[in-house]
Amino acid sequence: MSRKFAGKRLKEKQDLILSELVNNLPPEDWGQVTLSVGVTPEEIKSF
Repeated sequence: MSRKFAGKRLKEKQDLILSELVNNLPPEDWGQVTLSVGVTPEEIKSF
């Protein structure tokens, strides 16, 4: 888990992930991205 996720709401975590992808993923690799989930292992266990 990234410390950047601590205390963030789901939307904020998703925005962090998208920002990282946009800033670091080459355009030709965007077709390979099918899903990103901004939850911690602890949050998954609660579902």
